[in-house]
Amino acid sequence: MRGIGIVTVLGSAALLAACGGGPSQSRAPTLRWALTNDAEKLEFASQPLLIDLFNEASRISRVEAGSGQKHTAPFLIIQDGRSLAAPGFDPHTDLLQPPDAGQPLQLTFGDRGEDRWPEDRRPGLGGLSEREAAEQVARSLLSLWGIQSGSVQVVRAPNASFAAAYTEDDRLRLNPAFLYMAAAASGIASHTAEVQ
Repeated sequence: MRGIGIVTVLGSAALLAACGGGPSQSRAPTLRWALTNDAEKLEFASQPLLIDLFNEASRISRVEAGSGQKHTAPFLIIQDGRSLAAPGFDPHTDLLQPPDAGQPLQLTFGDRGEDRWPEDRRPGLGGLSEREAAEQVARSLLSLWGIQSGSVQVVRAPNASFAAAYTEDDRLRLNPAFLYMAAAASGIASHTAEVQ
């Protein structure tokens, strides 16, 4: 009887290993998971994980910008009721270093309820607040996309399936989870713990 138990345990372990599973193996979150969950879950994620997520968003942005299927892109421009993929950008783009392009856009931020951008400084954002990081990322994206509106309202869009979406009413809906990815990719974030 003891031999059957050992064979069963060894067989189960072999089957589990063959299927790619194991007790210590964990799956890295996908870009969609990261965007549709609370940004705070990413605050202490490892820098390599966040950089991978940023690179994935950049890769998808470049692929989607030239394709016919535009509704799944992480960066959108919504015009005439249609969602179009925003122009793609290089994964080496530092979105926390906004371009100095003469007359800057005037940005406004929500100050009530869920629209309120937190002002407390976060290590995962390199000591910036969400609002400060959102301002820099918004200026960079709007410049990359060639948007030259006089004033843009930056709306906090937690748990959205996109990283950023510009709408024709001069609003940039920005997912706060993407800020942590951009901060890691820029090298300013300090991460002390791994996501379990």
